[in-house]
Amino acid sequence: MLRHPIFIALLLILLFVSEAIKAQKTNPRYFRQLGLQLLTSQQYEEAHTAFLRYQEAFPKDNKVLLPLAICSYHTQSFDEMEVYLNNYAQSVPSKAMIYHLYEARRQKLIENYREAARYYKKFLQREKLNLSRRKQAKQELRQCGMAIRLAHRIAPFTLVDNDEQINTTFDEYLPIASPNYEEVFYFSSNRRSNVDIYVLGEEPPKLLDQAINTAANEYLLGFGCNGQSIYFQRDSLFFIDTFAKVAPQPIDMPYYIEPNSIYFFCDSILLFASDRLEGFGGYDLFYSRKLLDVWSTPKNLGATINSAYDEKSPFLDQDGRSLYFSSNDPTKSIGGYDILRCVFEWESKAWSAPENMGTTINSNADELDFNLNEAGTQAYFTSNHWNGQGGKDVYTLEWKKKAVRTEESFFFDDFVAFQQEQAAQQVTPISLDQAYYRIQLKKSKLDTLILPESLINPQIKYNEDTKFYCYSFGLYQSFESALAWCEEVQKKGWEKAKVIAYLGQNEIKLGEIEELINTYGDLQYYLEYLKEEK
Repeated sequence: MLRHPIFIALLLILLFVSEAIKAQKTNPRYFRQLGLQLLTSQQYEEAHTAFLRYQEAFPKDNKVLLPLAICSYHTQSFDEMEVYLNNYAQSVPSKAMIYHLYEARRQKLIENYREAARYYKKFLQREKLNLSRRKQAKQELRQCGMAIRLAHRIAPFTLVDNDEQINTTFDEYLPIASPNYEEVFYFSSNRRSNVDIYVLGEEPPKLLDQAINTAANEYLLGFGCNGQSIYFQRDSLFFIDTFAKVAPQPIDMPYYIEPNSIYFFCDSILLFASDRLEGFGGYDLFYSRKLLDVWSTPKNLGATINSAYDEKSPFLDQDGRSLYFSSNDPTKSIGGYDILRCVFEWESKAWSAPENMGTTINSNADELDFNLNEAGTQAYFTSNHWNGQGGKDVYTLEWKKKAVRTEESFFFDDFVAFQQEQAAQQVTPISLDQAYYRIQLKKSKLDTLILPESLINPQIKYNEDTKFYCYSFGLYQSFESALAWCEEVQKKGWEKAKVIAYLGQNEIKLGEIEELINTYGDLQYYLEYLKEEK
């Protein structure tokens, strides 16, 4: 009983504190303080709500206009951001330092890059303490400079506004041109809650049949070389469909690849982005090749293409050398992901420096999923630009002439591997009066001819008369190089692979070698090889 008064006192104190907290939370000024705390911890949506509660009670107080603008920027409510910044600028004579940063970002959003640069410079003149914020502002200022320089370039294409039947408030992405019809393309969308694949021709977009679209998420990945098959991803599984009345067939892949980061090139070559494999940082671009239904170990495309940032959405044009991809590297991007282009150069045996494709296509938003049609007259890409229909939208580019393609077509890796393996190889093609070497590839008990992994090329044709594959780049330039490829294939179990010497289109017979050795020195090694084979 002696403790009873103390207990009552404690209870009264708790009740008093509880009522005080309730009173504080009903006080509008509490929400301004709460909003500032949430803003500091980068909880922008919650801070936005708290500031609005304060503004309801004090509509003429301009102290929350700038915080509301900052919250609107980070929640991508860009129209609201403009209103708040304009009201702030009109009502506050002495502008806060942070105002210049967000006004710069607003100007950058609406692609007024010169005005944006002016505000970035004002901000940097005043901000001396927050080094991370200074670094970010400098990067964004450099992006403005790049955009200003790119704006002077004459784009070889024009941007077409796509019909609202294509783009909705949902996501439309992964556009891929039809290999058979010039102005037909396919895309994926989540407009039915799950992701499905659609086709757009002259009619409104149509769903592909139920053999492909299911209750799961389907993403279009590409087409086979003959245009009669389609690759797609269903959740985390890969399939190929031949448009026949049979179920899509599964494809075995040794690793998971995100849908917007993969491209099939002529069935046997795969380009993709990954942050799980060893690279230069973030997502890097890799490629893999299929031999005997097995995908090779992925190879990194190298430091010229990949950076410490993210590279995604690779697309290799039909010439095998023109590569398009997206990167958020701030030294190459206007903002977010930008679409870049580079070419594997014959003379330097390396990739050219990636070039930004300009302000006609790239913006302060993310541009991804570039895809060019077979004719080189139209291209498609995805952007989440703030003034689109909503989410991700598909955009069309129409080339004024045709997209630039290299004159000689060959897959870049054929040339890379050939040079790496054969130091003595010369680039000049072989004339018919020179001796050269081919590999005859025949599997035991079968007449199936194959090529070494690094020589798979969409331009290789099988010759029924000679029973050899004709390689578009050129034939083997030396016995040494042919023997190296032959040994590579033999390691894979093709024991009957052998090197054969040719002069023009005719095989050099054993009895002819002696009289030709003085003219073609390689034949001495070939003769020794034949003797060892016997």
